[in-house]
Amino acid sequence: MVQNFVSLLRARERGCHGIEQPFRQSHSLVSRLRLTVSSTSHRGCVNTVQFDHTGNFLVSGSDDRFVNVWDVATKQLRSRTPTGHTHNIFCARILAENPHQILTSAGDGQLRLTDTARGVNSRVLKAGNMILKFTFLPDLPSVAVVTSLDGVLRLADLREPQHIQHSVMVFDSGIGSVSVDPFSPTTLAIGDNQGTVTLVDLRAPRVGAASGTSSEQGGPRANTVDKFTFDELPGQADEWGISGLDFSSFTPHELAVNVRSGPAYLFHTASSLRMVREFHGRQNKDTFAKDISFLFGGNFIGTGCDSGDVFVWDKHTSKLVLRAVGDSSVVNSVCGHPSLPLMVTSGIDNEVRWWECGEDLQPPPQVPQPTPPVYSPPRWGIRTGRHILSVGDAATMLAQVESLRQRGNDLFRSEDYAAALGVYQEAHKELKHRCSDPAQETARKQACMLVLGNMAACNIKLGTYAAAVANCDAVLELDPTNAKAFFRRALANLEMSRLEEARTDLAQASLHGTDGAAVATLERRIQERARLEHTRQRNVYRRMFSGTPHAAPASAPTPAPAAAATAATVPTPAVADPISLGTTAPSVGAAAAAAAVAAAAASTSPSEQPEAPAQ
Repeated sequence: MVQNFVSLLRARERGCHGIEQPFRQSHSLVSRLRLTVSSTSHRGCVNTVQFDHTGNFLVSGSDDRFVNVWDVATKQLRSRTPTGHTHNIFCARILAENPHQILTSAGDGQLRLTDTARGVNSRVLKAGNMILKFTFLPDLPSVAVVTSLDGVLRLADLREPQHIQHSVMVFDSGIGSVSVDPFSPTTLAIGDNQGTVTLVDLRAPRVGAASGTSSEQGGPRANTVDKFTFDELPGQADEWGISGLDFSSFTPHELAVNVRSGPAYLFHTASSLRMVREFHGRQNKDTFAKDISFLFGGNFIGTGCDSGDVFVWDKHTSKLVLRAVGDSSVVNSVCGHPSLPLMVTSGIDNEVRWWECGEDLQPPPQVPQPTPPVYSPPRWGIRTGRHILSVGDAATMLAQVESLRQRGNDLFRSEDYAAALGVYQEAHKELKHRCSDPAQETARKQACMLVLGNMAACNIKLGTYAAAVANCDAVLELDPTNAKAFFRRALANLEMSRLEEARTDLAQASLHGTDGAAVATLERRIQERARLEHTRQRNVYRRMFSGTPHAAPASAPTPAPAAAATAATVPTPAVADPISLGTTAPSVGAAAAAAAVAAAAASTSPSEQPEAPAQ
């Protein structure tokens, strides 16, 4: 680890850029975050903290109805200004175009603009109920997107003298959280107090959209792109809802969702709302506006807890990396600096707390991993244009998917892998709706695993190995013991020269029942690739220190994609779909073994037999 840091520091001295990313990805550094400063200036709960876009200043808002601006470098208070609100402040943001102006929302239903340099404030708009959260449009930093518990989504233009406002959509229940996708600035995620996340497109006109209150200007309308509803969450109905949303500023179309009475989640939103990961361990019932944030280069997700703890998870693995006491009662707000390894939290206490890497050199304590609660896996309903399928509709859908899968298998056998992939993708789209009947829902998940596995097989044949890994990841989310998914992912990782990942996946494939001969053959292939890579590196270093003229380093032979491999065939097992897990003849050497495995991948074809249901 020390060597890696030294290398990075040397790279920085040579003027190389991008040094901050490896530090932000480090579990070790994130787990060493320690509370370094507690700033006391507010006289009530601190409900919101937020860095400005430069990262030089931090604004905090409180039940005392003041906004404080802090200097990030010194952690000292720069200004403390009354806002004119008559109720608790829930959200505060520094304007990008004028660092002396701060926009705030509060329980009095007002959106107010405060000038800290002149000490004056004015009302921007008045809603029919509390305004919990707002945000700015990335391309129009003077236009605020405002949510309110009256259920009206509004835009407020701060450039106009009268702060013209528009009602763009009316919801069936109160809305309390909002985030804008920085990679698609017209795409919004809205969370309501009934447990629904709605993806909204501001560009799509909607005929007959409600115009809000009579005092509001007519303006742009929005359209619903997709919805995801969390159904039957534990607890009382008044404990449900979406308390926080955050789009990643680092990775396109990633959305973190904080659910009251449920876990936190990671969604992908490229074409629809697709849940990809859960984060367990914290409780979120006592307050209704807990934030959730991407932290440290977007590689971690942080939020608060009713116990007063701060939780930080690795977004890639759902592993809890940091749990630390951040408040004597409840942590409501967690905010990460845009570029530094710095985190700020606030809650029921009247303090703003600053977290930085501790100076201790001992390994950080191991964080116990939370056990998923008794209601896991979560019971949700996906509503994307259709409700949960009835028995009759589900039967029709499953029959259509099976027909498409068989057509894809025929194309795969004829070696038209691109066409087969297109058919499998069409089948996968049909499988996004849940079934009301438990037996049909089990069949749907089984069909989904089969189709995703076939997609992975096609991608391996086509040489698109990253896509194959993504397909296998999706299978393993449905069935963490799926041996074929582990084996295929090992093969794809090998082709991308990810040798350690390939070894790990191969070990899991062997553990969960993959044919021993196939495992041994692929293991020999991984060892051969490692040997060639070691030889290549040794030759490079020999030339570096031998004093001989530098020549281009000899590169390891690049394996041909599985689709183009030709060699002796390998017998296939009785149960198989594309790229079955087969056996092989005795090896006559590492090179022959590599050719045998490649040939096995090229020679196998889909089987007509369905796989056994996941346990």
